[in-house]
Amino acid sequence: MRASVAVLLLFLPFSITVGDTVSILTPGSQYEKFTATEKQAYVSAVMDSIHTLTRDEAMVDALDECTGDMTLGQMTAIVDQYIDGVPQFWHRAASTLVIAAFIAEENCEKLMPLIPPVG
Repeated sequence: MRASVAVLLLFLPFSITVGDTVSILTPGSQYEKFTATEKQAYVSAVMDSIHTLTRDEAMVDALDECTGDMTLGQMTAIVDQYIDGVPQFWHRAASTLVIAAFIAEENCEKLMPLIPPVG
């Protein structure tokens, strides 16, 4: 199941429109150029896609426990701070960086074993 989630995050062919068309494969370097509103829309789309499309209840539960009562603004701030600090990964899909940002959070340790390593 974990592998299917990784494939979903990496290859899901959907897009949201914020200015130009943005897809799940949008690199972190492009995310860095988004406006604050575009970043919130992107983070929201990634989070919603996980909740809607994954069948891995453990992952959804861990993500919910991790994000708790956070607002979209708080989640986006966590993602922004993480992505700003890892320019060596800006070539990777921003969707994977969104999840990595939460894995890096102290209260999100339960997510770590649920996500396969990105190689």
